[in-house]
Amino acid sequence: MAEPKAPAPGRFPCTVGDRPSPRRLVSAYLSTRSLSICLAFRRPGGLREFLTLVAEEILRRQEERAIRRGLSTLTPNQRESVVLAFYGGLTYPPVAARLGIGLPAVKARIRSGLAQLKVALA
Repeated sequence: MAEPKAPAPGRFPCTVGDRPSPRRLVSAYLSTRSLSICLAFRRPGGLREFLTLVAEEILRRQEERAIRRGLSTLTPNQRESVVLAFYGGLTYPPVAARLGIGLPAVKARIRSGLAQLKVALA
C-alpha cells in the first residue's frame, strides 16, 4: 500500500482533490473573523462600538418579533393589505389592483389593521 504524500509547500494540509476541505475553510474564516473582532476591541472605543452594534441588533430583532406577533392578530385580509402597503412599498391604488378590490375597501382594511396593530404593540 502506498504511503500518503505530504502536501506541497504552500498548500493546505487537508484537501479534497485540489481544493481545501470545507471544514478547513470554515475554520480559517472563523479564525480570521475572531482576530478582526479582537483587534477592533483594541482600538479606542472599539468595545463600546461593538456593544452598541450588538444592542442595536438585539432591539431590531425584538421589534421584528413584536411586529410579527402583531401582524398575526390581524385578519388575513387586513394582514395582506398592510403587508403590501408597508412592506411591499405599494400605495393604495396598486394594493387595490393587486387584490382585485375597491380603493375604499383597501383603505378601510389598512386603517383598521393599523388600529389593531397599535393596540397589539402597546
